[in-house]
Amino acid sequence: MIKNTISKLLLLSGLALFIRCEDPDNAIYTVLEDYTNGAVLRTKADPLNNFQFNSSEKDQEFYVRIEQQDEENGDLLDYVAVYLKLSSSVAGVSIPETEAMRLEASDFSKNDNGLNEGVVRLDLNRALQALGASDTQYNGGDAITVRLELVLTDGRTFSSDDATGSLQGSYFSSPYAYNAIIKCIPASPKAGTYVVDMQDSYGDGWNGGAIIVTIDGTTLDPITITSGSGGSDSFVVPPGASVLSVQYSSGSWDSEVTFQISRNNETIFTDGPNPAAGTDMVFSICLD
Repeated sequence: MIKNTISKLLLLSGLALFIRCEDPDNAIYTVLEDYTNGAVLRTKADPLNNFQFNSSEKDQEFYVRIEQQDEENGDLLDYVAVYLKLSSSVAGVSIPETEAMRLEASDFSKNDNGLNEGVVRLDLNRALQALGASDTQYNGGDAITVRLELVLTDGRTFSSDDATGSLQGSYFSSPYAYNAIIKCIPASPKAGTYVVDMQDSYGDGWNGGAIIVTIDGTTLDPITITSGSGGSDSFVVPPGASVLSVQYSSGSWDSEVTFQISRNNETIFTDGPNPAAGTDMVFSICLD
């Protein structure tokens, strides 16, 4: 009786296994049936100038190297369209996104990985011309979004709306869009009074930290907070100055330090906590 029951159970188990193998009605098969291969763009090298345009030198280029991959190892590439959109803080200015240029398949070459590699390169002059924008339609600190759209020979397109979190990580690095800030970085020092506002979050001064200003080889007295939670100081850049260096010199507790530098009531630099030490500060000066 027991053996007969076991035999029936084994028979039923085998039948169930047979039915399961013959009828794969579950989620994984649905996913695989609907699965299709796509394509991707990867950022191979960070853009120059830290994702920015310079209104003081309009021929300074925004530059980014990209790598393209598809299911046919790049053979499906038709072109990459470069779209621009100006986000302006000027009242009443609204300029729609526009296509500025295209990278054709012939503009790409095979890299060491056997994949297509190309360069997106444009300056502020070309960007403004493509947008139909003038110098009065943006301010320093506004941004131009550089959006890439990958177009395949079969008509499929891929852009920022298709880039999920997994495609924007450290490996794929495929945002398809870069926000390039418009800065006003002068080629030579701007004369005037520079005001430095300083803070210390703990309230015991900068503990040896200081801002070091050097003008045409002459180093001024260090700017710092010797005690307390805040302070203000200034330095003057004379007309005709040719070299200006402003650096933060590290102290004992840099994580407590923040500061802002302004000129003509315009904030041109801000840093901290943990200010970058030993490197020249780059000022964005849009107001004379």
